[in-house]
Amino acid sequence: MYGSADTYPLEQWPLTKESNRAELVALRSTRRILPLPAYDVAGNLIAPTAYRRCLQEAVAEVHFNLSHWAIARAKRDVHAGEIQFIHVLVPPLTPTRGSKKRKLPLHLDSDDMPSAKCPRS
Repeated sequence: MYGSADTYPLEQWPLTKESNRAELVALRSTRRILPLPAYDVAGNLIAPTAYRRCLQEAVAEVHFNLSHWAIARAKRDVHAGEIQFIHVLVPPLTPTRGSKKRKLPLHLDSDDMPSAKCPRS
């Protein structure tokens, strides 16, 4: 899949801020990346470099294991979830030119805001 023991090279892992690359590579001796298997609509494996483009705002089915431990002496329960894989059911819509996010003002004037306590007439 990605190399020995299904690990993914830290140097190739996609980052939102490239300035964090040095910190990630510094973890090389103590950490390894095991990519979460994610599959597109056709069942093809999605590369980690395409996770954001293919998964953000997609409709997906997530398969996971949920473990539960009851700790009697402490009178508490511990739950842990582990995602096994993701399968995209509906891919994200490709943005059209006319679909821009609405811009909001940087500062909202509280005098102009309607209040539930004092409805406007």
